[in-house]
Amino acid sequence: RLGVDEVLREAGRCPIIVVNERALDVSGASDASSFMTSRWLAVRPEDREALAFQVASVLFEEQPAVVVDLESARSDGTQHVQLSSTPNTAFPGRLTNTAVDITERKLAEEALRESESLYRLLFHNLPVAVWDTDWSPALERWKKEGVETVDDAVAWLRGGNRTRGELKALRSGIEANQNALNLAGAADLDSFAEWLTTAIRREDIARVVPSIVSVILGKQA
Repeated sequence: RLGVDEVLREAGRCPIIVVNERALDVSGASDASSFMTSRWLAVRPEDREALAFQVASVLFEEQPAVVVDLESARSDGTQHVQLSSTPNTAFPGRLTNTAVDITERKLAEEALRESESLYRLLFHNLPVAVWDTDWSPALERWKKEGVETVDDAVAWLRGGNRTRGELKALRSGIEANQNALNLAGAADLDSFAEWLTTAIRREDIARVVPSIVSVILGKQA
């Protein structure tokens, strides 16, 4: 097999068959030759080996396509580009490449990660018991069965001889901070979840369930 440097050197010798105007515009290149040397598609040193291996795999038809995220410097920050290369079936040995600027998506993903990290930090350090419960499976199930109102959902829960396992499947997961575990006397999330099923007195279920269902359906806070 060729080494990384050999693969990249040979790739650099390959002529570009066609570059559309959009590719020239976003790269700031004036022609196909300057497009090949523009920094817009610059490969970071740590990405070179992976990219060379993937490109070679496509050329030797060991995999159908290569999709890789590249990044390069620009005046207002780092630009992220997603490059996709697929074999041109009409012309063996040629690759058709498309590139999409995903900078805004990357920035949004980074902002979301920072927001989630801050939320987790606050969540686990609050001085009160707090827990998150994911009821998205319930929403998906009810949507499929035409359940739209609180009354419909309550009737659904009470009808059909719902099994404990079926009701448990309406919730995909739960997360609790240490204060919540202490409140329930629970050692872990599983035992905390079990505690929640018994925390409501039987005589209060008829009153509490509609309120919980209303929150799940987004009808009230």
